[in-house]
Amino acid sequence: MTDKKTSPPENEPEMGTRGEAPGRQKIPPSLPPVVLQMEDLTLWIMLRVAKFPRDHRFTLGDRLIEACLSVLDDLVHAAFSRDKVALLTHASRTLTRARTLVRLANRAHLLAEKQRTYFAEQSDEIGKKISGWTRHARTR
Repeated sequence: MTDKKTSPPENEPEMGTRGEAPGRQKIPPSLPPVVLQMEDLTLWIMLRVAKFPRDHRFTLGDRLIEACLSVLDDLVHAAFSRDKVALLTHASRTLTRARTLVRLANRAHLLAEKQRTYFAEQSDEIGKKISGWTRHARTR
């Protein structure tokens, strides 16, 4: 497994050193890094969906944004909740739904292959962190 950092497709904003987007405001240190990484990916996908044709922006695009926001919401709630497992399980399932929607967007030529690959790599990394967090929460 290589540890190389993938860069967003051309003309995409570069992520900061901790995965944050440039110009990000200071975030409380109580939020786990996976929350910040999902926040960045959600913003990235929102900017892509804004460029979808009108026919798809309000169907596939809205569902994709809703899925990413739902994952982000579950992760933020899990960060401050005692019962993390249910929230993290739901976040993992919803992330899988977002991956499926991105593949559909790619097949409909709404996202380029490089963009699909970028989302896949970032969401895989986020998914692994969610799985690790879930395992840790179950052992408590």
